[in-house]
Amino acid sequence: MFPILIHSTLGKNQSMRLPKISTLENYTHLTKEDFEIHFRKNLNEKNIGLFTSASLIDKFYNFDNLKESDKIEVIEFVENDEYGTWKYIFKKLFNIK
Repeated sequence: MFPILIHSTLGKNQSMRLPKISTLENYTHLTKEDFEIHFRKNLNEKNIGLFTSASLIDKFYNFDNLKESDKIEVIEFVENDEYGTWKYIFKKLFNIK
């Protein structure tokens, strides 16, 4: 076995990256602060996969640069309680409203 060495300064020089969400209020009734709180809460509570979580986080941090369908997906993640359930997946698959 080879030991894994990690330098003690790893990650120390990284700056905090703020989300680009200036257009968020055009898509939801929540304030930016409330939306971010609900977004983080849903990431912890909803049973979604690792890749879906990573994709949603990336979309949240680049919200202003996304196309409409991706923006709507981020908004649905926060506002739709069924997001990630089988019912939601089948509705989306068969375009059921």
